Amino acid sequence: MSSPNHEAARNEPRRSWSGRLTQLVLLLAVAGQAVVLSREYLLPWGERIWAVRTRSPWERSARLSVWMEAEDVDFIQFLREAVPPGSEVVFAENSGLYSWRAALQYLLFPRRISVCDLAADLSCFDALAQSGAYFVVVDGRPLPEEIPPGWRFVPFGDGHGYYAP
Repeated sequence: MSSPNHEAARNEPRRSWSGRLTQLVLLLAVAGQAVVLSREYLLPWGERIWAVRTRSPWERSARLSVWMEAEDVDFIQFLREAVPPGSEVVFAENSGLYSWRAALQYLLFPRRISVCDLAADLSCFDALAQSGAYFVVVDGRPLPEEIPPGWRFVPFGDGHGYYAP
């Protein structure tokens, strides 16, 4: 019969070998994940960040956001150039990301942002037209018949633009 100390000493090399193998496998898995993470996520984001480093703060935010495409940023730039600061800009409710008032307020500052729900209040545009607001058209909405008479349409791309007083 062997003593407990002798039994433990005999099993020690086996535990050490299996422990080192487990560590090696884990190290290789972590290294593989680091390579995949760098190649698939960090490098593309680094390139995007580097490309917008000289842009204005609002444009950097818009171009780096995950919910805006390049065409959306170009449309916001078009509105910033066309609509005078201090004016009111009106979007129709349910116009996708253009219904997000807080983001629009940041991107179009210092213009005031309003969102009209034409389904709930048909006179929403009429009330805002008296203040000389600009009505933004996104994907063909609002329809021309929903805009007060006498406003001129300024197009941007397919289905986008605005009505000016």
